[in-house]
Amino acid sequence: MNRIQIMIALIDPAARPALTIAGIFFLIINLLAGAYILRHWRRLFGRDPRVDGDRDATRYLQIAVITIPWLILTGRLAVELVGLWIN
Repeated sequence: MNRIQIMIALIDPAARPALTIAGIFFLIINLLAGAYILRHWRRLFGRDPRVDGDRDATRYLQIAVITIPWLILTGRLAVELVGLWIN
């Protein structure tokens, strides 16, 4: 038995609904943050004529630094919520 299974086994069954609601709350906040980023995409990642040396590579790096961790964290949170529902 690995440590994750041991830790999950110690969760009180009476606390599972509260944990599920809290997880859904954080997932909604996370998805709203993603919607904000998509809505303001050009303002956040667009060309800025006031900046010297504004290059496409810099903007692509900004996109990668923000979106990749966001996608990983959102996916992990969704997987954990599904795991709470199934078990």
